[in-house]
Amino acid sequence: MQMSRLRYDRLSYDTSGLLGPPGRWLLWFHGCFRSCPGCIAADWNNADAEYELSFQTLTHLLDTHPDAEGITISGGEPFGQSAFLADLTEHFHRHGLGIIVYTGFTLSELRNSQRPRGYERPRRRAGAGRHRRPHRRPLPGRAGRRQSFLRFS
Repeated sequence: MQMSRLRYDRLSYDTSGLLGPPGRWLLWFHGCFRSCPGCIAADWNNADAEYELSFQTLTHLLDTHPDAEGITISGGEPFGQSAFLADLTEHFHRHGLGIIVYTGFTLSELRNSQRPRGYERPRRRAGAGRHRRPHRRPLPGRAGRRQSFLRFS
């Protein structure tokens, strides 16, 4: 485990099922270098991060909600902070909790590129692929029709 700090913009607990099964944490990582057309988080990608937390502080906070089903991680680009992402998803995986990660990378980019630790083993589910401007009726759990939804176990 690396002793890094997470730069993030929003953390909330969702009971509506907006970005995954109800009763889960929603965490938006800060920063992205991909510049996807129509990005819904463009304001978060270029400015300074709103918040910063250590791994220990964040996991303590997340563990205080005993009814949580899991976590949905978005951003920004979560793999831009891949070491932290790997530690956080490993923590949730060890506790048997659900994990959804939305990324602008395709699965082949994650598997085949030179990448920091954390790219090699996506956990549970991932919305993958560069964001495109959404169609009038995006599919559930996706920002647009061109984004794939991948399941890992």
